[in-house]
Amino acid sequence: MAAMGGKLPLGDRGLLSVGGHGATMGLGETVVDRGGLKGRVVANIERNEFGPECSRSEWAYLAHGIIVMTDEAGLVHYESADELTPTS
Repeated sequence: MAAMGGKLPLGDRGLLSVGGHGATMGLGETVVDRGGLKGRVVANIERNEFGPECSRSEWAYLAHGIIVMTDEAGLVHYESADELTPTS
């Protein structure tokens, strides 16, 4: 998988990391990032909320941020909700 927005993929799940801190988006919320990548929030790590697509045991090690399931890139980790805008 190619790097997106200058960020390198982590692992084989299409997981990417971007800068900042904080996670305020709720599970199931549809969001779009600054690059136009659209998806649905499947985990809010800071609130210890994990949807069925993103198991706590696999992803809690990230310590903070949110994880979005996108059609284009799969799971994407954002360290900052500042990178995202709700679409609804």
